[in-house]
Amino acid sequence: MIYIDKEMDTPLYEQIYRQIQEDIISGNLSPGTLLPGIRTLSKTLGVARNTVDKAYTQLAVEGYICPRKGAGFAIESIRNSKRSGEIQSLSCAVTDDSGHETEERNLPYDFQYGSFPDECFPKAAWKKYMLEVLSSPDSSSYMTQYQDKQGNLSLRCELRNYLYQTRGVVCTEAQILIGCGLHYSLDILCKLFASRKRIAMEEPGYNGAKEVFQNNGFLIRHIPSTEYGLDFSQLKTLDVPAVYVTPSHQFPYGTVLPISKRRELLEWAAEENAYIIEDDY
Repeated sequence: MIYIDKEMDTPLYEQIYRQIQEDIISGNLSPGTLLPGIRTLSKTLGVARNTVDKAYTQLAVEGYICPRKGAGFAIESIRNSKRSGEIQSLSCAVTDDSGHETEERNLPYDFQYGSFPDECFPKAAWKKYMLEVLSSPDSSSYMTQYQDKQGNLSLRCELRNYLYQTRGVVCTEAQILIGCGLHYSLDILCKLFASRKRIAMEEPGYNGAKEVFQNNGFLIRHIPSTEYGLDFSQLKTLDVPAVYVTPSHQFPYGTVLPISKRRELLEWAAEENAYIIEDDY
């Protein structure tokens, strides 16, 4: 018998789904047993038909029940090696780089990089413009259709203007490719250097980028980072097709690469026919 509590925070369809799932796993519902029709059960429980339909759909997706033509849904046969109360979930313990188990703690100071205080995020503006986009006539195409493989065209046009205004980069929108984060974008770039898997990096530098290169089988040549940025005397001795740098805010020192050094880096790339992967961190 299914019992639902409309005062609970748990959605009604999930309450129905959970109780039927438990009865199937425990053996209270035998394989081949027909479930009540959607209309019948919704009337019995006093809920909307789509609530029961959603619960049945979830059970069907997970393989607990199957549709029978003209007869509704029937219980599938499952191998029940353990009773539901004995089912053990996989361990979800978090480990650090050394393999030691860690636990989440509330610390007075957050030294995690790549984040910023919650109060610094413009939530009101974000919500306003999100609603504007969702209310626009073109909103359905953004959510239901695949976009350009290089990224949304209007966004790339805005980025083109932004890069020119803030970085002095002259480019077209056709030269911009939008990726879902640094690691994904670096992984794509690694494919371009598949025949020459060598790259130079600052030392110390960003471990996240280092791991991407290592996972792609790259030989990483470390170059000491001084108070003026990359040590170019060492870079010029290396035979590498590319160098990964953070010139605007070196990680982790935070130093800025002087304009003279930036020109030197560009000259090196031109002379060696090499590439500069600039992480504008």
